[in-house]
Amino acid sequence: MSASLALVAENQKPQVQLDAEVVVLKFGSSVLKSPADAPAVASEIYSHVRRGRKVVAVVSALAGETDKLLSEARLLGLDHDNELLPAYVVLGEERAAALVAIACDRVGLDAVGLSVQQLGISAEGPLQHARPVALKNNKLREALAQHEVVVVPGFGAVRDCGRVALLGRGGSDLSAVVLAAELGLDKVRLVKDVDGLYDRDPACASGTPQRYRRASWETARQLGGALVQHDAIDLAQARDVSIEVAALGRAEGTVVGHHNAPPGPVGAEAPLKVVVAGCGVVGGGLLSRLLWDNGFEVVGVLVRDPFKRRDVDAPHELFSNDVDALLAKKPDLVIEALSEGEAGHDLIRRALAQGV
Repeated sequence: MSASLALVAENQKPQVQLDAEVVVLKFGSSVLKSPADAPAVASEIYSHVRRGRKVVAVVSALAGETDKLLSEARLLGLDHDNELLPAYVVLGEERAAALVAIACDRVGLDAVGLSVQQLGISAEGPLQHARPVALKNNKLREALAQHEVVVVPGFGAVRDCGRVALLGRGGSDLSAVVLAAELGLDKVRLVKDVDGLYDRDPACASGTPQRYRRASWETARQLGGALVQHDAIDLAQARDVSIEVAALGRAEGTVVGHHNAPPGPVGAEAPLKVVVAGCGVVGGGLLSRLLWDNGFEVVGVLVRDPFKRRDVDAPHELFSNDVDALLAKKPDLVIEALSEGEAGHDLIRRALAQGV
């Protein structure tokens, strides 16, 4: 164990003086590929807030953004060890954090964003692969006391001289672990594009991948690959913070900690069949979200005129003005977003009468 990790491990975990449970969630570029993905991240955050939790959301840069910023800086002559480079690179994380904070505000959450400097994770060592030591100020705790959600950029930290350093590739994982430890929490949740740690690549064609529901620190180091940063695993073990690896919208995943359990098969969850009634501002926005969410299968959209041109990119065969035909598809859910109240009530009554 490095000297800095040993120092961190000796520190006692501070108690969070808050009237609510706190959870640290980390969102990487695999789930936050572009600004269009920010609403899905906000929905994931909302699912925790509605359970009475306060959320610290640690955000990576959008997909490809870090490489773009590195290339731009080096074109200007900033070499690998230039002290100005990290501050430019973390602009990617800060931009993504601002987008997520805006998306959270849009869905009605009381959210605030902090910059790398405001957050104040102190670090030492190489400029682009520094080691986090502690949280230097109370900005995060103060923000949590006043807001439901605090969105912060990952990957960046602050050295004693006040300049920004980077925490190595995949460093947002490390940022999330540090914050959970400093807040006195015993776990952190890393939201990825896969629902946990598998014994082989889930995308491979050979064999049936088996998922670990519990994996030891060593198993995670051996099989985690690029899924979880190894520095984050080391620090989590040193600070006794378990790591939950899960996917958007999935409660189950892999818990990385002291104990190991044999992997097992994962049953495929059938998507919920949905009929959306109405395709105006509300219904159309909802339809756009549901169409790319693998947890749902839109089987029909109730509208007055099925042939009207709409901004929503959806198959034309989904649109119908025939309520009986749509209910005959036996949806699990009917979501009513009609402009006429009585028509909406009538649809709800008919759907409930058929057991929807």
